[in-house]
Amino acid sequence: MNHNSRYTMPAEWETHERTLVEWPVRNSMQHPENYDQVCQGYAEVVNAISEFETVTLIINGDSESLARRLCTSEADFLSIPHN
Repeated sequence: MNHNSRYTMPAEWETHERTLVEWPVRNSMQHPENYDQVCQGYAEVVNAISEFETVTLIINGDSESLARRLCTSEADFLSIPHN
């Protein structure tokens, strides 16, 4: 562990600007056949959190339309390839 890093993980009760959530990637899942169910669960979490604070959803470009359809609340979308 690099103790000289300028990045830290704040405690959950500390003031922060937003919550970051990475949208699931089917090809990276242990059980990809559950993708639709998993995405629905993620959307429920995003919708719940966004009632209280801003959520930024990190998505792969090909999953943006699904995420926008399921996330009925306001969320910022940030397209960053991830797995």
